[in-house]
Amino acid sequence: MIHPVTTTSDIPLKRPPKAFVAAELALMLAVPVVGWMGFETLLDSRAGEFVSQPGPDDPGWVVFVEPSPVTLAVEVLDGAVTGAALITQPGEARAGGAVVLLPGELAIEGASLSSMRPNDVELALESAFDLEIAALEVVNEARWEQVLGNATWPLENPDPVPGLGDVTLLPVGAVNVGAAEAAPFVGRPADGAAPESLIVRREIWWNALIADPPSTDTTLGRVIDELGRGIAVVQPVPTTSSPSGPEIDDVAMDELLGDIVPFPAGAEPGGRLRLQILGRSPDVDTSALALELGAAGHEIVQIGNASVFDDGPTEILVPLSLDDDRLNELADAVGAASVLSVDELTGADLVTVLVGSE
Repeated sequence: MIHPVTTTSDIPLKRPPKAFVAAELALMLAVPVVGWMGFETLLDSRAGEFVSQPGPDDPGWVVFVEPSPVTLAVEVLDGAVTGAALITQPGEARAGGAVVLLPGELAIEGASLSSMRPNDVELALESAFDLEIAALEVVNEARWEQVLGNATWPLENPDPVPGLGDVTLLPVGAVNVGAAEAAPFVGRPADGAAPESLIVRREIWWNALIADPPSTDTTLGRVIDELGRGIAVVQPVPTTSSPSGPEIDDVAMDELLGDIVPFPAGAEPGGRLRLQILGRSPDVDTSALALELGAAGHEIVQIGNASVFDDGPTEILVPLSLDDDRLNELADAVGAASVLSVDELTGADLVTVLVGSE
């Protein structure tokens, strides 16, 4: 049964033929899908692994989209969190990516990262960014040894790194940094310097690792190696000032995540609109639209072709129980001719975008 959705948008609502919508949703559910689809597949071939006959140019072809990998490396020295690095990749085993450096004094809901345990840092950042973090790496002294092995990296040190007592661990100038020096290099400011001064050393360190990835067979080592095989950027998290310390600049961070996380997954149910994008014509480029809507912050779950190429207009099918103001913005973004409320055959929170050829 089809019902008009309540909306404040100027987009006209209309009742489509019952037979079309019933057949559309039923056939979408009937398409067997076994392939998880990453960024490389979307951009390069739109191919997948299937157990049914439809191909990328056929009606009824549907594949799942795999969320872009996100890893959080929490830097720890002497048992305390000194900072964190949010590592994003365009797709599984695809080269390049980004490293966003977060200072230990970054405040989230009044608490600094340095006051949290590593697991709590992950939860706090997932909530702050509404972003699922797939992997957590706690890089303390022992973990740096596992990741780096016996190798060292020649660096130009901008300020002295204190050791224990009155000893200087690393002087200003040319130094070699290995597992024994890594945690202090990124986590211990010069005597009398503010903790935020560490950002310079941390940028130097992560850029050096990307330029010459460690050769050890560790999870973090493999991630760094994938970054180094393509174009990768290292930059501080955008912040604003507050009485409790630097805080995340939400607007700037949303824009940054749109650039570096092609296909985000929400941290909590309902945090992001979950979309299925289906073309109503063989000429529709659903991959390009998926990239555009993913950059806008939506969670892309599936892409493919409608069960019938009818060359109809762009429409949005919304489950009956889903009432979300963001649907109006989505409709404007895709130029939908109508927003339709339908029985929940595709899941209570999965929105279907039927894309027309015009």
